[in-house]
Amino acid sequence: MGHAIAGWRGVKRNVLSWHSAIVVTSPYHLRRTRMTFNNVFRGSGIRLSFYGAEGPWLDPTRWWLQDRGMEVVGLEYFKLAWYVIHNGI
Repeated sequence: MGHAIAGWRGVKRNVLSWHSAIVVTSPYHLRRTRMTFNNVFRGSGIRLSFYGAEGPWLDPTRWWLQDRGMEVVGLEYFKLAWYVIHNGI
């Protein structure tokens, strides 16, 4: 996601004529994605909508029952904490 945000910052001036955008990501990325995009586009007037598209391998209601689910969600919470600390949110 870091590369995607760096790319968005680079093209931000090109999308400022947009009125709205839909951001689609994995459900476990949704919180950090929302915070990041809201931070990047703050004051732009662009209305952002966010959607968590479920994948077949991670059941959001039972992720803790799978080793991969615990790994992915645990890592995402670590990334979320890092983002909050480093961006003062």
